[in-house]
Amino acid sequence: LKEGAVGGKEVWISNATDCEIAIADRIGAARMDKIVNCKIYLGPVAGSILIESATNCTLIVASRQVRPLQIALHK
Repeated sequence: LKEGAVGGKEVWISNATDCEIAIADRIGAARMDKIVNCKIYLGPVAGSILIESATNCTLIVASRQVRPLQIALHK
């Protein structure tokens, strides 16, 4: 998404597989769940990023806090 599209609101990324997501806008908070084989670029995020479930993903983020709950790292 381009600058100004999110406007500081919360972003939720869910059920994403084999994709690339880039959000270059102010984000209030972000939540990710069930993401597999994805590249995700976020920032800046004013609050926290909650990662509920991620497998084999690359995350490049700018945030105050990142909270991974269930992640599977690259093998």
